[in-house]
Amino acid sequence: TLLTLGRGRWPAADAVWLATGMPLPVRRPVQLVLGCIVLGVGIALLLQARLGADGYTMLVSGLAGATSVAFWIVNTVCGALLVLLALVRRHRPGIGTVVQPVVVGVTVSAVQGLMPTPESVGWRSVQFLAGFLILCLGVAAYLAVDLGAGPAEGAALAFDPPLPFKWSYS
Repeated sequence: TLLTLGRGRWPAADAVWLATGMPLPVRRPVQLVLGCIVLGVGIALLLQARLGADGYTMLVSGLAGATSVAFWIVNTVCGALLVLLALVRRHRPGIGTVVQPVVVGVTVSAVQGLMPTPESVGWRSVQFLAGFLILCLGVAAYLAVDLGAGPAEGAALAFDPPLPFKWSYS
């Protein structure tokens, strides 16, 4: 029962989970939630650094700022809309697809209020780099359990192959 990610195997990561003695049906949901929490901390660090983030996070952050609605609520609504869009194309979401926007959103909202915002570009760069690395760890932990893609990825997968579109100059 090695933790498999793509074609590579991560026996060291699996050894950590085996050491807990947690059975697989319990480990996967626990790792899903922990991965989403780590992902949320990484996103919060990126947002607090004010040096940019991924497109989906910037969309949610912009909507939250423009509407004065909490990040977690906007993230959950955007995630639900994307899941519905995927359902229209008959792409069934996994439990992770539904859990991810809620847990990540709540984590970002909670963590952003707790951390200071650095002023100098140097410290903001350090915070950005730390946020990016933490985000990567969260994504890896979340995807490794294979309980469903995130809502944006699920919607993208639903449109592969794309809708038929005929283009002509005549």
